[in-house]
Amino acid sequence: MAKGNGSASNSLHQQIEIKIVDFLRSTSPEELNAEFPDNTDGVTAWYYTNHEWKVGDEDRSQWLLMLDETAVRFFQLTEFVFEQMTKSKPNEKSNSGVLISENSVTEVLISCIARFAWHSINIGNTDTNQFVRRFLNETLFSTPRPFVLLMPVYGLTTESAVLFRSGQYSRPRECTEYVERMKRLQKHADVGLPDPESEDMNSGRDVVVRVVCLARFQEEAMDIGMRLISNDLAILRYGSTRQYRGGLHLASPGITNLTKERPSIATMVFDGQGRGNTYPGGYKRQGMSPLKLQAWTSSKWAEAVSTADKISEAKKQTVATKFLDAMTWLGRAVDITDEATRLLFQVTALEALLPLDGKEEKVHQVSLLTTVLGEFAGYPRKETYELIKRAYSVRSEIVHGSRMTTSKYEPDRIQRLLDRIMDFLLFNEQGKEMLSLSGDAFRLKLMEKLFEK
Repeated sequence: MAKGNGSASNSLHQQIEIKIVDFLRSTSPEELNAEFPDNTDGVTAWYYTNHEWKVGDEDRSQWLLMLDETAVRFFQLTEFVFEQMTKSKPNEKSNSGVLISENSVTEVLISCIARFAWHSINIGNTDTNQFVRRFLNETLFSTPRPFVLLMPVYGLTTESAVLFRSGQYSRPRECTEYVERMKRLQKHADVGLPDPESEDMNSGRDVVVRVVCLARFQEEAMDIGMRLISNDLAILRYGSTRQYRGGLHLASPGITNLTKERPSIATMVFDGQGRGNTYPGGYKRQGMSPLKLQAWTSSKWAEAVSTADKISEAKKQTVATKFLDAMTWLGRAVDITDEATRLLFQVTALEALLPLDGKEEKVHQVSLLTTVLGEFAGYPRKETYELIKRAYSVRSEIVHGSRMTTSKYEPDRIQRLLDRIMDFLLFNEQGKEMLSLSGDAFRLKLMEKLFEK
């Protein structure tokens, strides 16, 4: 069986390699210039950025056609590679269960083409097949390995290192890897960078989150790490807002700020051998009340989320996993002022939480199951059912471009219902028991309640 899987994998790899080689050859200077003979300057999509166009250039229209044709071929290539990479299910031997994303495939192909183009233009002819094979073995086809992502996060404050779900949050000088790499970068940077050990950078408001993830290559590590951080911050955002009942505490990571007046700390990603990149820019301070991580970790919400997280880690196919997914959507909705977008995120949170049957009509399922779960949480059945049905009706109108008054969205009423349901699952003994159920067992539990006399 293992041999067969290996042969199938090799066949998929060969098909991908052949497609990329074909793309590189079909977009080579020789091929494109033959296809577009009016391009008298011989400019190709490989190095058009080095050519300065002037208004009225006769070759410009040919160049635009050539660039457009190349883009179409690239999108087709991306779709093909992503489809091939997702044909076989992940297993421990081949890729340690790390699922590939379309964004990662796109980043790899862009990098492959750029590197091949640079090599061809600056060094000369190269063996295309050998180049592509070597590049793919180092990226898409490689064995996942641990990467470390260090990213600044805005809207937090800490006095010492704090662990929360996927990451460790600390001041810059408490993260040895961050200090060492920033010191190295300062020697070669041509823009002002802050001293990671300075008092200003360690007053508590400059927080770096450290995340370790398995990935095949650097761009994929960045993609996976940022998703982990984004999801964790969304959960933290929702939980902290519920816990403290105040204004917003959190923003999000990766907001660029390259102002020299107040240079920002940087984002970094590197593997076990220390190979990787630093991305200058992180965030800009604003007048927002930061969340104190030490206070949060001792709160009832942090304890309850930690319990759900442990259940999810022990067994993925549980209500706890669905619950945490739903909480990420509610966290994203917290700081959104647009009522329509809030409603879209709220309905998505419900769909993420509920054990839906793909064979049945979704609107009726969500309305019915939410009605039962709402009843567990103390909400009247009829009121809940009508509220969710209206929410789906409004969502359909939003998606199809209708404009309505905000009073029709009712996101505040839906939010109160969702808050009650989340409280029930986290703090009610019966609800906490449900977190350990499988999706099927959860659905059965809700259906039993539905037909209960």
